[in-house]
Amino acid sequence: MGKRYITDSLRIGADSAANELDDYEEGVYNIKFNVLPENTSGGAFNQDAADFTTFNNYSRYTKVGQLVTLHIALEYFSPTWSSYTSWYVALANLPFPLEQSSTTAALQGAGGTYSFTGNYITNTVPQVFIIKNLGYANYGSYIAFNGGFTSTYPLNKMRGLTGAQFPSARFYYSSLPNWLTGTVSYYTTS
Repeated sequence: MGKRYITDSLRIGADSAANELDDYEEGVYNIKFNVLPENTSGGAFNQDAADFTTFNNYSRYTKVGQLVTLHIALEYFSPTWSSYTSWYVALANLPFPLEQSSTTAALQGAGGTYSFTGNYITNTVPQVFIIKNLGYANYGSYIAFNGGFTSTYPLNKMRGLTGAQFPSARFYYSSLPNWLTGTVSYYTTS
């Protein structure tokens, strides 16, 4: 049958804007991380392949309309941020920007799960990605990992996963790489 190229949008099922598909894309997600200090809007630094002993990235993304889905598959070993015990770890270098109403507002429509599959004893249960930026401006461009739930009067809140909580290797075989796997979807404005 061959390929078909459509220069305008495609409407499926009905001739209305709600049935319009105007964008589809697949690609490699060049995963990077940011490590951000707690309770402040500055001081973040980037972490990528150069900051790990092993870094084999198999992550991809799919974009349908304004919905972006990241399929994360990363084999890694020994990140350098583990000494930043109270700093949050977040996904960075997103293929499309997050849709937000402002830099301190909640991320719009983001969510998913992740797990460290090499850590079969401590971290095999999938965890959720934090779907808000904790009110700090430095979370405006990243999706954070959930590090637990705290109850601090008068508010209950999700906590970010810190560098100390991010496993640097497999739990039992500390000389072997670990795997970060997961899926997260979010809305973009582009």
